[in-house]
Amino acid sequence: MLPCASRAIDFKQAKFTQVVNNVEVISSDQARHAAELNGIFKMPEVLQTGPASRAELTAPDNTVTRVGANTIFSFDPANRTIDLQQGSLLFHSPHGKGGGTIHTGSATASVLGTTIIVTTTPNGGFKVLALEGEAEIHFLNGLHTSLTPGQMTFVLPGGGTSPIVIFRLDKETSGSLLVNGFTDPLPSWPKIKAEITQQLLLLSHHKLQDTGLAVGDDATPDTVQVRMNILNGLSPFTSDSSIIGTDHTPNQPAPVNYPPFNTDHLQTKPFPYPSIQSFTDGLLFLGIINPSAGFIGNNMDIDTANVNLSAFAAAPDFDIMAASDMRLWQSVDFTPPIPVPAISGPSEPDAITLFAGGQMLIAPNSTLEADTGTFGLVANSFGSLNTSDGKVDVPNTLENVSLYNNAGDVDVLSLSDLMIEGMNSAYTVQAAGDVNIESEGALTLGTDIPADGYDVAIQANGNMTASANGDLNLFNTAVSAGNSDDVIDLNLNSISGNIFVGNSNLRAVGTVNLDAAEAISISDSRIVPIDGEVNLSADGSVDLENSTFSTGGTAGNVMVNAGSSITVNGGSINGEAAVVVGTVALNSTSGQTTIENGATVGAFYLNVNSPDGILLDGTSGGGLHLSGNTMNLTSSLGNASDDVSDGDKVEIQNTDLSSFQTVNVQAHSVYLDNVNFSSLSSYNFTSFYGGYYIDDGHQAGYVNFNNDTVDQNAIVNLDTPSTLNPNNSAGISLANSVSSNPGLHVVTSP
Repeated sequence: MLPCASRAIDFKQAKFTQVVNNVEVISSDQARHAAELNGIFKMPEVLQTGPASRAELTAPDNTVTRVGANTIFSFDPANRTIDLQQGSLLFHSPHGKGGGTIHTGSATASVLGTTIIVTTTPNGGFKVLALEGEAEIHFLNGLHTSLTPGQMTFVLPGGGTSPIVIFRLDKETSGSLLVNGFTDPLPSWPKIKAEITQQLLLLSHHKLQDTGLAVGDDATPDTVQVRMNILNGLSPFTSDSSIIGTDHTPNQPAPVNYPPFNTDHLQTKPFPYPSIQSFTDGLLFLGIINPSAGFIGNNMDIDTANVNLSAFAAAPDFDIMAASDMRLWQSVDFTPPIPVPAISGPSEPDAITLFAGGQMLIAPNSTLEADTGTFGLVANSFGSLNTSDGKVDVPNTLENVSLYNNAGDVDVLSLSDLMIEGMNSAYTVQAAGDVNIESEGALTLGTDIPADGYDVAIQANGNMTASANGDLNLFNTAVSAGNSDDVIDLNLNSISGNIFVGNSNLRAVGTVNLDAAEAISISDSRIVPIDGEVNLSADGSVDLENSTFSTGGTAGNVMVNAGSSITVNGGSINGEAAVVVGTVALNSTSGQTTIENGATVGAFYLNVNSPDGILLDGTSGGGLHLSGNTMNLTSSLGNASDDVSDGDKVEIQNTDLSSFQTVNVQAHSVYLDNVNFSSLSSYNFTSFYGGYYIDDGHQAGYVNFNNDTVDQNAIVNLDTPSTLNPNNSAGISLANSVSSNPGLHVVTSP
């Protein structure tokens, strides 16, 4: 008996839980009878399946054994072995004991795993594939090997094993009737899908590479036979295809105005696809494990007003895939009204997607519509189609193209730079669900050419996300996310570049989030989270120029986090909230934070944390307009060297601070020039040396009052300038710590 054989399932009997076509049970007296649903298969009977036939057996411990076509197997109770004469088996055991000691014509080994496939080879051996969990293989000589999901090996005649090979889990499972050919999914299917997703992530990040080779049926201890993948040979992906019909006319009633799909390119069930990066990345982006049905080709033309996909309504997705370039010559409705009696159930696939391994060229002034769960477009690059010569007119650009989904999401992925300009309908993109636009290069929405109205308009009833690996730019763009009581967010992400927003309007029912690896710059724009907050995060600087941030609802916060300087140049930031107390927080880890040029900032809490300095400058632009309950300005206390460099300072110029109940300021040096205070409020100032000067210029390391007032009455020094001067007309006092009492308090023990 082999090691670990006692751990295998005790396959004394099992019940048929599904029987497809010709499946026979052969008893010990060689009598044959057809297998029946809920019938019992017990040792030492033999099970035989015919062509296009299969069966599923479930043991009392919930172990599942699926039997493929043209398979003959039995269980030998004396030797506790599964005698697999030919064919294939899938074992799934929740206890990790699926399988057992497998004996074929010339090979024997103990194979145990959670979900595994075992298939005989022509030379009398067999191969083992691990779909999820771990598979262990023990040999007669005492050696053993282990497989992780997505790995396979050959058990060779006479014992021994071949090298371990990594295989494509998505393609193996999509084309396997042992996985997909039964009514009920495998109990382990969610785990298999998780392993598929993990492998696709490794492929998309180039941690794994698809060789395009398929494993053959022969191997040695040092080699494994491979053959060219059929997709690289005679395949529908190697010849051109098209969907050609009539021109688009408004309110055209005919839903089918093109010849039937070319059956040489039509896929009516799950199909394999070539290893093209836009296919691999796009399927992962869209959450599709493997295409369920579709229309495929090398280069592809779509020139018809309507495409009727109702025949594929039962398919989870219908994927139109061109291995090279795809050209769309006019507006296309992929879910036109069907003039037939209403039927229950869906009238189209849940996802309708377009893939181009090369360029996807779309004619200007076109509208593409698919009213379904997901409408997706994926290409290595997009471009504007020159309808005169069929060539690219403007590369990496969509000109006056509109994308509509009145039932679900719109998802767009470009592996290259992408610019979207203009629209053909009321919106550039409109979706009843989410809108996701992603570029693995730079992404630009709109143009910076001044124009009446917005150049790009995006309406998402769900979340809106725009993401770029490079820079992300919005010019003359209006984005609206959500129109219900749900918390709907608007997200702009630059993974390795900058975000620039100019002359744009960003609105969300929930939160507006901008996240950049480098800098964020927003100018002449309006940011409105109706019932959420604004979050700006950049590893570099954040510049806000003449822009309005208006929060409300129950959050009411504006949070800015920068790796370097922050500048608020004009505009308005409103952190007030209708229900709870709002906060405006400006936090930088280096550089100076500046609020200037007539900016308005209002919030219950106004917090500025900037170690390298803070400047509030009301000199120009009509002065600063700061309001709220509590303001905290915090810079670094630094050290004596800052006396020379004049660093780590808080400088407030020509500003009225009388609206705040409490103001706390900390810095190496505090310069207060032409500032008005209220006698009813509490002001606390902390500097490096812990003292103050009045009308004596800027003395580094101290708190400096110059031409300041309390209730519009001048602060006058009654004594000679001194760092210890508690006796003056303004009532400036020295305190050992921050005080909540009204008055101007200089902390002497920083």
